[in-house]
Amino acid sequence: MPQALIVKKKIITNTLVIMWLKPDEPFTFKPGQYCTVGIQGLERPYSIASAPPPYEELIEFFLEVVPQEQRTEKSLSPKLYDLPQGETVTLRPTAKGHFLLEENYPTQVMVSTTTCITPYVSMLRAYLHGYYKTTFSKPIYVFHGASYQTEFGYFEELKTMEKTGKVIYIPTISRPTETPNQSWKGQTGRVNNILLESFKKFNISPSESLVYLCGNKKMIEAAKATLTQAGYKTKQEVFF
Repeated sequence: MPQALIVKKKIITNTLVIMWLKPDEPFTFKPGQYCTVGIQGLERPYSIASAPPPYEELIEFFLEVVPQEQRTEKSLSPKLYDLPQGETVTLRPTAKGHFLLEENYPTQVMVSTTTCITPYVSMLRAYLHGYYKTTFSKPIYVFHGASYQTEFGYFEELKTMEKTGKVIYIPTISRPTETPNQSWKGQTGRVNNILLESFKKFNISPSESLVYLCGNKKMIEAAKATLTQAGYKTKQEVFF
């Protein structure tokens, strides 16, 4: 099995970490796909945040540690979180997944929760690098939900992307009254509950839009039901 070296880690919270891997063999992928990482035979797929080569050579992903009460001996995320820089993991040689950007829709809308922003980060980086054939006349709208403001692992990068005029980033927190969110000045509410109102604000019409949904099953089902009833086409990727 091919190996990959952990060259960098960025701790976001005590349950969230961004990691960068250097594969020992060339690794290619399309924005939106995932890689399969392992430790001692335990493997799990993780969506890739990096833009594909030649734009970036490292494989970056954003993981959330499975809650303590749900952990088993086969839980990989706690082991990855604790693994220090300089250690190695296994990396299956082929990226997989069909959660890819569809260029034939003039308006692109990306909806996610917490770490499920990852495939969009890859798509957005690639788009800004000129990877796609299409340059959209409208910005790409990125709606990102989390419980706490500390969980937005790509907040600064996505706000920087906004300065290009090609991206609009709308982070929203679902627990605005709790202490860690006291300084938050942005949007509030569950991400699936703010979509239709926000679509009116940005003039996002059903006829020309594709709405990507990436998150847990409950969020996707709620958002899809609302959007389908309103006439929007959706594409989804469920994170477990």
